[in-house]
Amino acid sequence: MTADPRRPTIVVVHGPGSAGPRDVLRAARGWADLVFLVNPDDSNGAADLPMLSRLARVVQDRPDTDVLAELRALAPVGITTFGDARIARCAELAAGLGLPYHSRRTAELLSDKVRQRAALNAAGVSPTRVEAAASTRELPAAAEKVGYPVVVKPASGNSSRWTGRYDDSAALDALIRAAAADPAAPACWIVEELLPAGRHPYGDVLADFVSVESVVEHGRITHFAVTDRLALAPPFRERGLLLPTLLAPDETEPVLALASAALAALDVRWGVTHTEIKLTPEGPRVIEVNGRLGGWVGELMRRTATVDPVRVVLDVAAGRPADLGGLAFRAHAAVLLVQPPEGRFGVTELADPAVFRTEPGVWQVWRRAEPGDVVDSRSGSLQMLYAVYTETDRAGMSGTLRRLDRIGRDAALLQPH
Repeated sequence: MTADPRRPTIVVVHGPGSAGPRDVLRAARGWADLVFLVNPDDSNGAADLPMLSRLARVVQDRPDTDVLAELRALAPVGITTFGDARIARCAELAAGLGLPYHSRRTAELLSDKVRQRAALNAAGVSPTRVEAAASTRELPAAAEKVGYPVVVKPASGNSSRWTGRYDDSAALDALIRAAAADPAAPACWIVEELLPAGRHPYGDVLADFVSVESVVEHGRITHFAVTDRLALAPPFRERGLLLPTLLAPDETEPVLALASAALAALDVRWGVTHTEIKLTPEGPRVIEVNGRLGGWVGELMRRTATVDPVRVVLDVAAGRPADLGGLAFRAHAAVLLVQPPEGRFGVTELADPAVFRTEPGVWQVWRRAEPGDVVDSRSGSLQMLYAVYTETDRAGMSGTLRRLDRIGRDAALLQPH
């Protein structure tokens, strides 16, 4: 495909992330040309390569080619990614091309949860006891140093894969045996103290943590959305989110201040970020910072807000000021992720997604599994059965979420596997 010389070119480092190619292309339509950088040796990249090649210009990220020279010839004005696993590569390329993005050091801190927590602790931002484990053999000693109960999770990754609470060595031994039996288990781990449980003021349909979406330009931080998270499925699987937040302004202020402090501690100077913050009885505490737009945020904001956050990501990548002055929400929108029970199950039957549309306000439902699939809670939040999108007002959201949850529990027939 031929780029229009009148429009800026932006490189998108492709991978699983918070916005799909069609969402990104929609946000760029009419003002920017996109070039997708795809690793054909990656399973996701190989699967998406034919589709991407039909939609936009593609450069293949191969070790035997001079990728920087190929990209430089296209004269891009910006580079970005929507996936955690591509942040380090994006930073490397940005440095080589002389384009604004996270520095290599910041990208490392955003990608490696062990080093991120060390940096936050060093800056005095939500100090949290933490130990790294280079293998499962090191987990028991790390847990003893931190002190039970602990949270154990992969040193890198997202979607709550292999994340759980462990109250004693016997429970941790069960994790070690499970990881030894699974070739796909993480190699490196992080062990953290369990933060005190809190409560969302709106009620128990919501979890005791929120996330903050922020844009950073030349080190100047602007927070543009706070999202509430739905009550978790065990052990720590997310069941969705809603925005804008149902926290009151005085409850939101300390959350935003903490997010700003965390971004400063990691020296985030450019880009869009997603910071998860727990609402503990003693006040907000940082869970983690991600160097990209939060998942599901784009779809929900396009439905109910005056700003498309995917467009914001591209604007900032291109060096254009993010236009957030007119940001407003016309309703509260949520996505409910219907999760299977904890454990490993075979999917026997799944109801037609239309069963959820009996609830007013539901505008979209995706069935994310099929009969014959095997779902495993260790794989995290993305092994859901359905994704259900709804909108309503503040007063009606609690009842809507409870009714949709009941429909979801009855929509699937599962058998232990």
